[in-house]
Amino acid sequence: VEFTLGLLHGFAAYHGCLINLPLPPCLYKFIQNNATNKSNKEMDLSCLNLQDLYIVDRSLAVSLQALLDYSEGDLQEIFGATFIASINPLLAHHTDTLDDTADQYINLVTKVTAASLSSPTLSDAPDVTISNRHTFVQAFLQYSLYECTQGACRAFLAGLCEFFTGNHKSRGTLDMCTAEEVEVLLCGTPEVGDISLL
Repeated sequence: VEFTLGLLHGFAAYHGCLINLPLPPCLYKFIQNNATNKSNKEMDLSCLNLQDLYIVDRSLAVSLQALLDYSEGDLQEIFGATFIASINPLLAHHTDTLDDTADQYINLVTKVTAASLSSPTLSDAPDVTISNRHTFVQAFLQYSLYECTQGACRAFLAGLCEFFTGNHKSRGTLDMCTAEEVEVLLCGTPEVGDISLL
């Protein structure tokens, strides 16, 4: 499905028909990073931030911001957070989802998964404290915005790149752009401009 969506989006953009799909800006960071990454190394995940998550899942971003802003008392006592996340954290608090992974968890440090929070494989996950909360938030962002969605993102990118690499005249277009420019290239700009000039 994601490959086909990328293929159709690339086909439309290649032929000058811009489609404003409601895709999150972090996807365009992924596209731009993979277009410029010739050695196939992992994506530089330091570009992901709470603003990216805020666009995808506002309540989750607000919760993480509250964790970062908290300055009184024992953080562990108030939040009870550990370096454990749902396998798909962007769907975990939506009760109407039919996702089979909703009740599975991952240790953000060791990347070990388990079907229960009481699993011994998750017991070594450190508590989130005042001193490591920034590390936790960055690990959570990287996991939720990249690692758990990278298969779908790579499939979308493979479809999209059918029209932006290879023998096509637009070869190299994506690797010359910033993430924001990739979004404008594919979706256009929401600004109409000065209508009086028409």
